[in-house]
Amino acid sequence: MSNTDTAPVSPHPQSSQVDKPSKAGAEPCYRCGGSGIFSQFHGTCYRCGGRGIDPTYRSWILPASWTVEQCIEWDEKRLARNAAATDRRHEREVEKRDAALVEFLAEQDEDIAAQIQAIIDLPYEDKHEIANDIGHKLRRYGSISVGQVELMIKVQAEFDQRREDKANAPAVPPLVEGRRVIEGLVISTKTKDSQYGTQYKMLVEEDDGNRVFGTIPRSIDDVVWDTNRTVRVSFTAAVTVSKDDENFGFYNRPTKATATPLEETA
Repeated sequence: MSNTDTAPVSPHPQSSQVDKPSKAGAEPCYRCGGSGIFSQFHGTCYRCGGRGIDPTYRSWILPASWTVEQCIEWDEKRLARNAAATDRRHEREVEKRDAALVEFLAEQDEDIAAQIQAIIDLPYEDKHEIANDIGHKLRRYGSISVGQVELMIKVQAEFDQRREDKANAPAVPPLVEGRRVIEGLVISTKTKDSQYGTQYKMLVEEDDGNRVFGTIPRSIDDVVWDTNRTVRVSFTAAVTVSKDDENFGFYNRPTKATATPLEETA
């Protein structure tokens, strides 16, 4: 008989030796398939010691006198008992975690406890990834450190603020494709190593709110890369819109570039 949860409709070779169900049926070793040899290394299987019989797994043996219907009925009842036991165990675990959470929140400042509870109760899509991870640890282990509490509240507050700002921000028109003039502020820079050497990239936010990413033109890389001030750039390039975001794209073949540190534009 197999280890699966399907109904035991086939008699086990040892079924004539039992007068009631017994989980003692020998099963082939799952590591070597019952051969006793681990073929990948052409040596004795270390799991079963070369016997070919799995040392852990056993299948149910049912009396040979039982009919197929009796076997099916017995197995359905067994599965139902197992499912009920699993549900009860899960309920006990949930009750234990809930009690630990209540105890942890009771030890916190009232305002802090309210913020933690509010974050835990948020739907998944409304949580910051880090806050969700810390909240999961709190629910699982019943306690987190002071630093984790502070980080959880901080990142969630910043996440909520960004979402609010985005919701209240004026609508950004779709990014325009094609070769055109790009004007805006450099948001960030980075280096990228490839088979062609080190490339210097920048993210530019245009005046209408759209963002484009590409290689820094050589004529302005000393200004863009070396300054610690925000830089305003202007150049002509071919723009392609991202497949995932109509307000983000990539540019290439930049020409006619100029760059001016922001404080010098006043």
